[in-house]
Amino acid sequence: MARFHVLPKSPYSVQFWLLGLDARQGLLSRRGFSKSPAPLGSSFYHRGPLRLHSSGFTLHLPEGELEFCRRCVLFWLNGEVIARQRGFALSLPAFAESLSFTA
Repeated sequence: MARFHVLPKSPYSVQFWLLGLDARQGLLSRRGFSKSPAPLGSSFYHRGPLRLHSSGFTLHLPEGELEFCRRCVLFWLNGEVIARQRGFALSLPAFAESLSFTA
């Protein structure tokens, strides 16, 4: 019998699900995120260089503005599509820092 593993396209798949739970329970606000209305869908949550939305995030970096679309698992840096590996490499440290309890 063949064996295979189904891996998510993005390490952020589970993280966004958990962030949704945090948002519903008010935990993002308690962790220093400010909430603002979004034109479509859920609210935006801002903390430092990170802006979260249910559809993805925007991160302000020295290299420019990095955007991530959760549904299509695409990254844009300054409006141009970049490789997923580069997008994850650029975003994971800042994403983790913004979501840490000590930041």
